[in-house]
Amino acid sequence: LKRRDTGRGTMIDVAMLDCQLAILENALTTHLATGAEPGRLGTRHPNIAPFQAFEAGDGKLVVICAGHDQQFRQLCTTIGRPELAADARFLTTETRRRHVDALADIVGEALRARPAAEWLERLERDDIPCAPVHGVSEAVRQPQAVAREMVVGIPDPAVGTLWVAGNPIKLDGVPEPAVRRAPPALDADRPAILDWLRTR
Repeated sequence: LKRRDTGRGTMIDVAMLDCQLAILENALTTHLATGAEPGRLGTRHPNIAPFQAFEAGDGKLVVICAGHDQQFRQLCTTIGRPELAADARFLTTETRRRHVDALADIVGEALRARPAAEWLERLERDDIPCAPVHGVSEAVRQPQAVAREMVVGIPDPAVGTLWVAGNPIKLDGVPEPAVRRAPPALDADRPAILDWLRTR
């Protein structure tokens, strides 16, 4: 946009460290506001309970977020423990946060009764935010990852097809390349690079 408006471009600098700090969310703001060093939470959210990964009966992990009272009441029914909604320890967001260990034990025990796929189906049906936790081998084979071309094959004379991560930045009107060039051998592009530099 700057190049279009002024005739001059701008360098875009996106540093990995900056991104990691930015996604610390609650941990970063808690430290900056209070000076406290946030401890490890595992998969838990620091202010919402239950909001974490639970192990299902088949050993797979399911993340569940019951972020407000209505979702929590529905979760209690979905997991077959409707009485939890009336338990004084779990009546409000604040009391659930204070008793998160007890709540996590109860929800975890309930989830170990069935496989992850069954829980995900039930939770989604009952509008409880949830998601499976995939390993890399499962994640790269998800229909969305395939549709977004996030794993692409590059022909390579040494290994055949070299499978790599696709470009996560998609631009309207800029299609993914139909053919990707194999990685060049050492110094293979030297003449072209030197010619390009001479013209700058």
